Amino acid sequence: MTETFYRSHSEAWFKGKRVQNLEELKSGMLRIPPGQTLTIRGKQRGFALERDACEHCQVSIFITKVPPHKVTLVDG
Repeated sequence: MTETFYRSHSEAWFKGKRVQNLEELKSGMLRIPPGQTLTIRGKQRGFALERDACEHCQVSIFITKVPPHKVTLVDG
């Protein structure tokens, strides 16, 4: 996603939309491999993203400050 597209749309427009990460996302010890589908939960200095709970252990992943160029919209 381009920075221009990111800046031209409000947080309300993005909330609830689904994206797919184009590259590995890292935060501390957390790593999300490329190609995962995540839900946008907010837009503050990048995206706040949440991955659906694991079907085996029910752990849900939440990551913030993801730059817009690292994701692409799945639905829009």
